[in-house]
Amino acid sequence: MKIDCVGKGVSLRFVAGAAGSRKRGRPTPEKAAFVKLIFATVILLLLATPSLAEAASSSIIPEGAIWNYLIRPGSGLRKWNHIGFDDSQWPRGPSGFGFGGGRFNTRVDALRDTGAKIFVRRTFVVNDPNRVTRIRLSIVSDGPFVAHINGIEVFRSMVKVNETIDITGFAHELFPGTNLIAIETFPPNGLNGNFSFIPSLEIVER
Repeated sequence: MKIDCVGKGVSLRFVAGAAGSRKRGRPTPEKAAFVKLIFATVILLLLATPSLAEAASSSIIPEGAIWNYLIRPGSGLRKWNHIGFDDSQWPRGPSGFGFGGGRFNTRVDALRDTGAKIFVRRTFVVNDPNRVTRIRLSIVSDGPFVAHINGIEVFRSMVKVNETIDITGFAHELFPGTNLIAIETFPPNGLNGNFSFIPSLEIVER
């Protein structure tokens, strides 16, 4: 009897193990249907979700981009920092701007004259201002500067800078479509003979 019980126990365990083996190797119809449902759901989600490139876009004005610029003493022309201003007769050149032994792509020796300033303008495109999540203005400047977007002052500095400035708070000043960034700067008194001015801009839409 004792041997028979052990035998039965072994037999039962063997049968249970064989059943488990068959279960792992060949899914039941219910399990197969569940897997198919999960797979189909994942595919639908992937098709419905936009790619990262579609979900976020950016408008970038990098170093070396072409700007319209003007060098003259005193203040700029009336409404020179507004989008409707005609700058078609201004010279054009890649940023940065400068003279001496500084870092620049466009030489502007006329800035050496006492009281001379450089005014630069560049357009950029925004699809939907309400979807803008970040605006970053990067400036390398050996002199004071004032930056405007669509005629609105967004930042000014009276000292030499080399930094990236978050101006996302001015997103409400953007227009759908074409916009304008305009910056004025000048070499400070007592400059050692080198001057560099390098603006760049990044705008991200979600």
